[in-house]
Amino acid sequence: MRSRAVASVVFAATVGILMPLIADGQAQADEPWCAASQLRLTIQAEPARAGANQRTASLVLVNTAGESCVLQGFPGVDLGAVGDHGGPASLPRTGQQPHRVTLAPGGRATSTLTYVTGTSTPGEVILTPPDSTTQLRAPWPADLGAITVWPEGATHPGTFVGPLH
Repeated sequence: MRSRAVASVVFAATVGILMPLIADGQAQADEPWCAASQLRLTIQAEPARAGANQRTASLVLVNTAGESCVLQGFPGVDLGAVGDHGGPASLPRTGQQPHRVTLAPGGRATSTLTYVTGTSTPGEVILTPPDSTTQLRAPWPADLGAITVWPEGATHPGTFVGPLH
């Protein structure tokens, strides 16, 4: 009899813990993930510099659909036609924790691109939204100037991308 009572208490406690999590998951499931087809990419220079030879730019995803959608994580970011080889350069990500972003129609999510000034001007930014394989493209704005993807002699990259917020 005692084992039934203990099992009942354990079951009740488990249900009490899991039900809010299940309910939260159901609420989150009601909003679809943002598909690349409903997003537009723009790039904006930031007025403040990150450091002496570093700058930042905002990679902005705008929800162009007529309904809300959700993004979470890091975008995949490649810089097209950069450096001596003229090919794309994939950018590493920061160690920052990503958070869930709900975009209303016309809403924006931003990822910060931090880059080292240099001698190569990328032709374009190629961005893959989280949970997508479809790429969005935008020309590299002239006002961002030239960059260095991986400074010579650096022990860690000076050019990298942060999570969406």
